[in-house]
Formats: sequence, structure tokens, C-alpha cells
Amino acid sequence: MEVSNFGLFVVPHLRHIARRSCSLKFTVYRITYHVDNPSPEPHVRVPQVPKALPSLEREKHLRSSKTTPIKKDPIISNDSNHRQSIKVSITNVLEGSISDVSHFTCRDPFQTEFGVEMIGIKIGWKEWGDPNGPVILLCPSFSMGCHARSTANEPTPGWWEGMVGDDLALDTKKYRIICPDILGAPFTTTNATSINPETQRNWGPDFPIITPVDQVRVHKRLLEHLGIKKIKAVVGASLGGMQALTFAAEFPDSVEKVIALCTTAQSSPTTIAFRYVQKLAIRSDPNFNGGRYSPDGPPLHGLAVARALGTICYRSRAEFDERFQWSPLHVNQKDVSYDVESYLNAQASKFNRQYDANCYLTLSRCADLQDLARGHDSYEEGVGRIQAEALLMGFTHDALIPSTELKRVQNVLHSRGVRAEYVESDSLLGHDAFLKEWKWMTDHIRSFL
Repeated sequence: MEVSNFGLFVVPHLRHIARRSCSLKFTVYRITYHVDNPSPEPHVRVPQVPKALPSLEREKHLRSSKTTPIKKDPIISNDSNHRQSIKVSITNVLEGSISDVSHFTCRDPFQTEFGVEMIGIKIGWKEWGDPNGPVILLCPSFSMGCHARSTANEPTPGWWEGMVGDDLALDTKKYRIICPDILGAPFTTTNATSINPETQRNWGPDFPIITPVDQVRVHKRLLEHLGIKKIKAVVGASLGGMQALTFAAEFPDSVEKVIALCTTAQSSPTTIAFRYVQKLAIRSDPNFNGGRYSPDGPPLHGLAVARALGTICYRSRAEFDERFQWSPLHVNQKDVSYDVESYLNAQASKFNRQYDANCYLTLSRCADLQDLARGHDSYEEGVGRIQAEALLMGFTHDALIPSTELKRVQNVLHSRGVRAEYVESDSLLGHDAFLKEWKWMTDHIRSFL
């Protein structure tokens, strides 16, 4: 299948948005869709899940839900009579647009691990809990921002809503929880959509290659700005877990404990291969234009394919085979559609409304470059810089980062006399279990802290 045919992942949901003539505001972008000829009701229905259900019950509900068939969309037809004019206007709304986000601009130049000097780096972060309590630094993953927990001013549930709060794993009655947006992500910290102070233009594809080392050095600048010399713990999952391990290795005297979930100290060739195909999909989109795409025509199709592939890696074969129907939902002489295709299409469409392609490429390469051994004689020496007590949490069905990679970290730390506890869940949710398995994670994290 050719990349140019993958528009099917994103278009049905875009038509739905356009038909209702709605103007959407998100954490990073204001996205408005204009369609010349409104289309009929879309053919994809995303299962509705009662909000009151606990996470595991929500998963069971999703597995029992039905999705309607996907049909061919006229927007990718060769017949010009069926083409619609979709105009996507993206306005960057980074500065001061999100409630409860604090901002800080670094006065001193920042040099990346590979030697690029950046000036005027801006950092956005949120915090919860006791302002005088021990500090826990929470590092977001690839697609998550600093909104880990809802607040009175911003009631939308955060990505770790079940973990941050009063009497929860990261107890806001005891601790001060600080969650910064990460360098390179399309949110409130400097990224490819931000203005480069030296050129007064968006960084775009000129944004430098960064690594988790760069991200945690930016976190450290934030902590110094806040007058925090030492933290109780650094916590993160996936790319956030890479930051957690890296922070503990880079600043061993500044952290007491590290909690890392579904992550690695050194990205493997197989995981890099998964991400390479995602990057290839984005770069192969005709609208990508070497990263200098128009705000009116970003590479949405390529980004949708990348997200769909990522979703397959984030969940497990066991979950997909149990959750989705095995027989086609719709068959005729020209088309066949499956339940799982509807799900991937919905996930890709949802992601496309809040992410930027250049930022995706930046963070994908950043994750590839996770390597605590870089600049050191061996893997053992690089990981052995960690002196903090470690809680390492893996998932048996993780297809993206096998749990064996955290076991390897544990073995190195044990060999150097560092307390390192490893626990593993057999959740069918795979890599994404860190966003769902609240009780299992809480039981271990609360006792560890």
C-alpha cells in the first residue's frame, strides 16, 4: 500500500468536524476546518464510554462496543466532483493561553548535547500539592503535556488523573508535584512551532536534534529557577521514563528516588525501526515539503499513518484479538472494513487535531537517542551513574519496549549496590497500561515513596 493512500485514516473524522462547522481549541493549537460542500453523516462511530466507569471497566465496555463500518471517502477520490476543499488553519497559541500553566524563560543560552546553542528557551509547567512539601518531578511521555491532573480552573481530566491527587500515588497532601512540558513537544516549552529568537521565525524543520539529556537539563534549569536543589523523586513512563532514568544519571546528587515505567536506558534497534517507519510516513506525505509545510496544508495523512502504527505498538496483540471483531463489519464488491480499522482511524484523527509533524519527528528521534552509555565506556558505566533508589515497572505485553530492558537496568544497579526493585504487570493493555492500570501502579508507587 502506498503512503499516499493512507488519507483514509484521518479524513472521515475531519469531515465530521467540518460538517458541524465547529472551531476547536486545544492545548497547543486553535484548529478551524472550513468545507465548501458539507458531506453526509460520517461512517465512523467511536464507542461512547460512560465517564464514571473505572479504567478497567471502561476497557471492558470498549471491548463489548460495536463500531460502524468505514466507507471510502470522496476526499481521496480521483473524481474531482467528489473532492472537498478542506482548509486547516493552525494558529500557535502557546504563550499564556492555558490556565494554570506557569512560564519561565531561560536567560542564559542553552547548548544541546550535540552542540547547538539555543537562546531564550521557554518552559511551561504545572504543579499541584503542598508548596512546602518534598518535590516530585513528573516527566510527560511523547504525546502528553504538563496537564497531568485536573484543577478547578481546568477541569478536563489529566493524563495521570488517577495517580496525582489527594491520597493517590503521588499524594498532593504530602508532596509538591511539578510537571513541565518537555523540550520539543508542541505545547508550552520551546519546540518546532515556537519562534526562534535569532530569526524571528518558527523553528520548523530547523529545530535542532535533541536527546533526553537535553530535556532533563531543561528540567534542571526549571528546578533551579524555583530554588529547588534536591527532589524526592523523578517519575516518568515511556519517553517520560527515559527522562526519569536520565535525570537520575545526570544529576545523581539531586534526586533521592527514581520511578521509571515501560522504558529503557538505551533504545533498541527494533524500537528504532518501529519509529523509523512512522517518520518515513510523515516525510513521504506530499504536504510535508521537507518540514516547511503550509499552515493551510500540514501533512495530516502522514501523521495519521504514523499515529496508527504507533497505536498498534502501544497496545498488545492479546488485547486487540480479544477486543475487536474478527469478521468484517462491511463487505461489498469494492470495499471491506474491519472493527480494528475504525479504531485506528479514530485514534489517528484524534491525534491529528493536537500535534505537529515537525514536533513528532523531533521527539521520535529524541527517543531513538536514549542511551545512558553515550559518552561512557560501557552501558554498565552509564547506567551505574544512578545512585537513587529505583522502582522499575514493566509490562509483559509491551510490544514497543520489552520489559527485559528495565530488568537489565535493575541488574546493573544491583551489581553496584543500589537498591532497585523491579515489578511487572501482565496487563493486556501493553505499553499503554501506564495510562490505565491505576491500582497496580498505585500499590507499588505508594509503598516505594
